[in-house]
Amino acid sequence: MAALGKLVSFNKIFIKMNYIQCKMARAGLGWSVKKLGEMANVTLNAVSRYENNKDAYTSTANKLRKALESSNRVRSEGDNGVFVKFDN
Repeated sequence: MAALGKLVSFNKIFIKMNYIQCKMARAGLGWSVKKLGEMANVTLNAVSRYENNKDAYTSTANKLRKALESSNRVRSEGDNGVFVKFDN
């Protein structure tokens, strides 16, 4: 069975954002796959592969998480979920 997420290092602790959480956070922000790729400085194919649970580098997962969190509206809490703050 494929793993749901890949561990990435963040501030000397391990936080994971699995592919489902990544897709949900992107959707919550209203970002397209293209925009997330641009924000994370990765290819459209890399975003798509990660969000569809295909082979992806841990560095890609880390870049995607950092890009989502850079919006200041997304907070990843590993297995506890990903939280998206919506604009009022």
